[in-house]
Amino acid sequence: MKYNAKDIVYAFGALQELGLANAEEVKEFLEQEFKKDMDLDVIKLVLERLRAKDILSIDTNSRYKIAKIPAPFLSVKMAVIKQWRSKDFGKVVQEFEQAYPQGGQLIEKKGFIHDYQLVTVIFENVDPILGGVPTDRNGRMQVHRNNEGKPVISAGQMYGWFRENERISNLDANAHNHIGFAEAVPTEEVKLTELKAPVVIKRQGGCGIASYEAFPSGTQFKTFMRIPLKGIGFSEITWRKQLEQYFEAVAVCPKRGLGANSRYYGGRVKLVELS
Repeated sequence: MKYNAKDIVYAFGALQELGLANAEEVKEFLEQEFKKDMDLDVIKLVLERLRAKDILSIDTNSRYKIAKIPAPFLSVKMAVIKQWRSKDFGKVVQEFEQAYPQGGQLIEKKGFIHDYQLVTVIFENVDPILGGVPTDRNGRMQVHRNNEGKPVISAGQMYGWFRENERISNLDANAHNHIGFAEAVPTEEVKLTELKAPVVIKRQGGCGIASYEAFPSGTQFKTFMRIPLKGIGFSEITWRKQLEQYFEAVAVCPKRGLGANSRYYGGRVKLVELS
C-alpha cells in the first residue's frame, strides 16, 4: 500500500489537533474539517510507521497520541499547511526521513549538516544582564568589551546561553555545536548600571556580595547566528518558527539566563526581530 508526503503530514497534523485519537477519528476529523477523504488503511499505516519511529505512542484502546514533535514537524499546524504547496510537504517529510531513518534518535551523517544561512536577531533583555569579567577591584565584575572597547555580550556567552536552553524549546541537544554565534551589540548607546548580588565563595562554603556592571532592562541588542538548514532539524520552512519558540521559552522561564549570576536577577530576554 502506498502513501505520500501529504498523507504523513495530514495524519500527524490531525492527531496534533485531536490530542488523542484512533485511526477512525483521524479520518473523521480530516473529512469534517478539511474535506480530505483519506483511506483508512493508509491512515493506519502512517500512524504505525510514526509509532515505530517513537514519534507516537498508543494506549490499550488503540488510540494514538504524539510522544514528541520532530524538529521538521514543528511547522505542521493545520492552519499553516492549508497554504502549502506539494513541494513544501515533500521537503518536510524528506528531512524527517533523513533525520529518523530507523527510530527516534537523530542520526548525524558525515557531510550531512550543511546549507548554512545567516540570521539577524534583535532581542531585548527583560532582566538586567550582569557582566562576568573580573576586574582589579576585588568582588567587582564588568561586562565584556570588544576590540573597539564597546560593551557587548560576547560570542562565547551567546554560545553558552544557547547551549543551556536549546532543549527547553525541543531543539536538537547538539544544535549549539553546529551553529555560529556572534557577539551581541547594543543597538543604541547604553548607560551601564551597577548591581550587587550574593555569591558563593568557592572552597570556603560562605556567601559574599559581589558588585556587577550590568546592562539595564530594556536594552536592545543586535547579533547574528549562522544556522544549518540541513542536518540538525532546521529547514527552509521551519527555522523561523523554531527560533521564535526558543525565544518564547527563554523570555519566560529559561534554564539559564543570559549573563553572570542569572539565577539571582533572571537574565531573561525576548525576541524583537528575526530576519
